[in-house]
Amino acid sequence: MHRSLFHAINPNPSGADPSWRAFRQESRVVVKLSQYVEQLAEGVWLLDLDDPKASVYRLHEIAQKHAISHRILEFDSESLWQDHHPVAQL
Repeated sequence: MHRSLFHAINPNPSGADPSWRAFRQESRVVVKLSQYVEQLAEGVWLLDLDDPKASVYRLHEIAQKHAISHRILEFDSESLWQDHHPVAQL
């Protein structure tokens, strides 16, 4: 499985930045959560590179359009998550 972690960096975390607001608004419209896209935190997405909508590239384009620094970590993984569920106490 080919995945990427996309991290957009807020240029002014202590205050409102118009370019960051525009990036956030546009990314919410363009990149929809799905089986291929999971948003882990504000500005952080886990993306499947097999996504037919090419969300990682769309986020990259939106970040460039609004002059938002970002980084992308691509990796291969057979199994990304190990699920753990609480066991009921008897």
